[in-house]
Amino acid sequence: MTKIKLGEVVNFYDGYPFSKLEQQDKGDFNYIKITNFSSGEIILDQNKINKPVKYREENILNGNEIIVAMSGSTGKAAFNTYKNVLVNQRIAILRAKEDIVNPKYLRHLLVNSNFESYCNKLGTGLQKNISKETIANYEFNLPSLKVQNEIVEVLDKFTELEAELEAELEARTKQYEYYRNKLLDFSTGSVGVPKIDKMLAELCSEGVQIFTLREKAVVKTGSKPKEINLLEGLYDYINAGTTRSGYTNIFNCSGDTVTTPSRGQGGIGFIGYQKNPFWLGPLCYMIKPINNTLSAKYLYYYLKSNAKSVFDLKKEGGTPAINKYDLETVTIAVPPIEVQNEIVKILDNFSEYVSSISQGLPAEIAARRKQYEYYRNKLLTFE
Repeated sequence: MTKIKLGEVVNFYDGYPFSKLEQQDKGDFNYIKITNFSSGEIILDQNKINKPVKYREENILNGNEIIVAMSGSTGKAAFNTYKNVLVNQRIAILRAKEDIVNPKYLRHLLVNSNFESYCNKLGTGLQKNISKETIANYEFNLPSLKVQNEIVEVLDKFTELEAELEAELEARTKQYEYYRNKLLDFSTGSVGVPKIDKMLAELCSEGVQIFTLREKAVVKTGSKPKEINLLEGLYDYINAGTTRSGYTNIFNCSGDTVTTPSRGQGGIGFIGYQKNPFWLGPLCYMIKPINNTLSAKYLYYYLKSNAKSVFDLKKEGGTPAINKYDLETVTIAVPPIEVQNEIVKILDNFSEYVSSISQGLPAEIAARRKQYEYYRNKLLTFE
């Protein structure tokens, strides 16, 4: 089978060079930025643009187009299904010559790492800028329209199934968050009558008490370790941010501990739970119950459900930060320990189902994605 160049089967059109002054909440057109690309799809936000003074009808998206980032996220492609949409000048519009090629065949062909690698390899400058000529010279196998349609039918089934699974995962995640917040909502007009099921309500006969963190936990920051390993180590190094900052060979904090960043961009308000011993850094607070009347895991779930109360303590100006005294004033609702343990058990099971990468829906999505990529590569390269 002979190869064909992309420029032979598509027509190219430019995006529109609108300025920030033209962007507003109300306008004639939705518009697409590179940041609206997501896994080959387009996620529109609320931004709109007034009708440009200079524009041509062919520059307006009305469905079935492939759009490609020409710089920045160079080579990143997405398939457009929206109507009456504009794109900016850093995005190329590719319209299939439908008597030669099925637009969805191009979607499966171009929305992958091989096309991105091709564009990045030939890009110039710091942002790897590419031209329409570069894209037009991309070569690929093109079977008959009949075969294209059959390939599209097979691959669409994989993508549809993945989309269904992702929608299911999103629904389950929202369900989990709703259930978690409901289990941890003890406000019914008077403290001591929780909004939880009958079994937990019976266990909660002793009532729910409100405490500050200062009354029920130790709050303190750590220190910088002498050595930080980026690749491997015995213990996680937990500092600012929402993920580990590296590894250490020693620990300064025992496990079963709640953590939250004390300062830094992007991490304020994030609530973490460290199951195992770890090294606590200087830009992170540990929050450890002072006795067995408060479960650390329950505290984690409670603060996670009420993370806004922590985030709202952020001090602006320079580097965002939360001071220790303010954090200690955060209040927590504390039911009897039996109720805490029951809530933890319920949320652990649900959380594992929703979040675990080794089982449940995330693993199913990962398996289907690999399966799709395998068949896509086979079907589009005709090996």
